[in-house]
Amino acid sequence: MRIFLREPLVVGLLALVLGSGVLAADAAGAPPAATVAGAAVVLAKGKGVTITRRDLDEVYERIQTGLMNVGQLLAPERREQFQAQVLDQIIFVKLCEARATDADKTRARFESDAFVRGLRDEAGDEAGFQRRIMRAGYTEPVFLKEKFLETLATTVVDRELKSKIIITDVPLRKAYADAPARWTKPETVRITQLLVSTRDLVTGQELSEEAKKEKLKTASALRARAEKGEDFAGLVRQSSDDTASRARGGGYTFTRGQMVIELEAAAFSMKPGQLSDVVASHYGYHLIKLLEKAPASVRPFDEVKAGIRDEMVAMELKKQLPGYGTRLRDEAGLQLTALAPKAPSSGGSDAAVPPAK
Repeated sequence: MRIFLREPLVVGLLALVLGSGVLAADAAGAPPAATVAGAAVVLAKGKGVTITRRDLDEVYERIQTGLMNVGQLLAPERREQFQAQVLDQIIFVKLCEARATDADKTRARFESDAFVRGLRDEAGDEAGFQRRIMRAGYTEPVFLKEKFLETLATTVVDRELKSKIIITDVPLRKAYADAPARWTKPETVRITQLLVSTRDLVTGQELSEEAKKEKLKTASALRARAEKGEDFAGLVRQSSDDTASRARGGGYTFTRGQMVIELEAAAFSMKPGQLSDVVASHYGYHLIKLLEKAPASVRPFDEVKAGIRDEMVAMELKKQLPGYGTRLRDEAGLQLTALAPKAPSSGGSDAAVPPAK
C-alpha cells in the first residue's frame, strides 16, 4: 500500500461496472439475505436474460458491506434508487455478456487476470490481498467472476461502440492550444524510499512511544548500513514496511503536492545520489535516496496527443452509452416487472447517490 501518499487509497472494488458513481451504503442496516424464494422473483426478463431478486440482493449486499467498511452511509429513503441503479448495472453487464464473442472473452480474461495480478502485487502478499477484497464485501471466487464480467462488458463496449469513435487532429490541436497550463510538467523527483512503520501493520494503530523509539533505532541502523556502502535497494527489499514498493526496491516518481509534506520537503531539497537523514512522518520513519530530479517543462503536442484523444473518446463514449444501453434492452425485449425497484424519473442510472448527513 502506498501509505505515505496524502490522498487516501480507495479500493475500486465496490461498483459492478466502471463509472457507476455509487459511493454510499444504506444506513438502515443490511437487507434480508437472498433466499431460495428470491430466486423465483423475477425483476427483469428479456431474450436470454432473466434477473431475479436474489441476483440483485447478492450484488447489493456485497456493495453495502464494502461501503460500510469504509464508513459510507446512505439515507434510508434513497435505498430504492440505489437498488435501481445496481439493477441497471446488472442488466447492462448481462446484456453485454450475451453479445460477447469468443475473442471478447479471451481478451477480457487476459485483462482481468492482469488486473488481479496487479492488485495482488500492490497488496504485498496474499493475506493483504484477501483483506482488501473482504473489506470490499467479496470472497475471492466471487470477486474474480465479477471482475471478469465487468471487463467483458467493457470489452464488448470497446468493440461495438468505442472503436467507431474517430477523433481527428484538428480538435486535438485546438484542445492543446486552448489549455497550455495543462501540459506543463511540474518539477519531478524519482526516489527510492525505505519505510520503518510506527503503526501496527495489521490494524494500522499507532505504536506506543517506547515502540517508536525502537523503530527509530532500527531506521538509524539501516541508514548507517547504507552509508557504509550496502545496496540501498537491497535494504529496502529486506526491511521496508511499504509493501507496495518493497518488491521493486522502493521506487517512486512524484511531483510536488503528491507526497506527505515531510517527504516532499526532504526529496526536493536533495541532490541526485544523496541519502536523506531519517525523516519522520505520522506513518513512521523514512529513508530516501534521490535518484533523479527533473525541472518543470512544457510537454510537446506529440507527447500528449494520445492522452487528449483518450479524453475526447471517453467524453463521446459517455454521451453514446445511454443510447447504446437502450438499444441493447430493445433488441433483447428487456422488460422490468412490477417488483423491480424504481429510480425517480429525474434521476437515472448515472446519478451519484449522496451520503446521508
